[in-house]
Amino acid sequence: MSSPSRSPTPSNTLAPRTVRLNARVHPGNDWEKFLMSLDQPIAGFSGPMTDEDLAMRFRSQGYSEQDFERAIHDHESRCNEMVRRCNGQIVVMGVKPKHGDIDFSVIPIPGTRLAIRIWDGGAEAYALYMMDFFHLDEQTAINCPAGYSLHMVPTPATISILIDGPLNSWETAFGIRPEDILPGEEKFCLPEGSRWCLVRREAPKQPDFFFAIPLRSVSKFAGPAPFRPGSV
Repeated sequence: MSSPSRSPTPSNTLAPRTVRLNARVHPGNDWEKFLMSLDQPIAGFSGPMTDEDLAMRFRSQGYSEQDFERAIHDHESRCNEMVRRCNGQIVVMGVKPKHGDIDFSVIPIPGTRLAIRIWDGGAEAYALYMMDFFHLDEQTAINCPAGYSLHMVPTPATISILIDGPLNSWETAFGIRPEDILPGEEKFCLPEGSRWCLVRREAPKQPDFFFAIPLRSVSKFAGPAPFRPGSV
């Protein structure tokens, strides 16, 4: 049985190719090209979709095999159009600063050489900060230390009063076991203006550490100013 094919051709074009099923191939569309250009791995993306990946998808959607070629063309066209609408500037949330990059902030954790590190990570539009644990001497990210957990401190008149329990990292939320998380890849997402308690159940037990996440300044919103006669 022959297989439909994808090739690294310009956007909105499709050139047949002959490869065996399950063969890893070059990016077939601009979306895959973008993901492969990133310096850090993206959860759920291990490389371009193979012929068999696409065949399984189209079979599950009710396509007959004689329609696979058209289905591939439509799939690639939609991916290319998505990138075009973004002018090629696709925001990826959660990407960590590169080694040597100092465009982030830290909150040192007392009694340790560790810190809470926060950075934008593409989350600015959602009023969020990305966060991980950072070794100050080695200047490298580490996964959440054993015995550490993050708990939101309720802030009056905010949804935080409804939140309870420890905060899961993105990796844990996606079902990755702690032992399977790559070193330094674990990350959290914290709302602007939120307040947190770092609980450290080490031996010996360390005191809880409280810290706050800053609010970004937003110039499009008017704010109050002290009243002075003649000032307004």
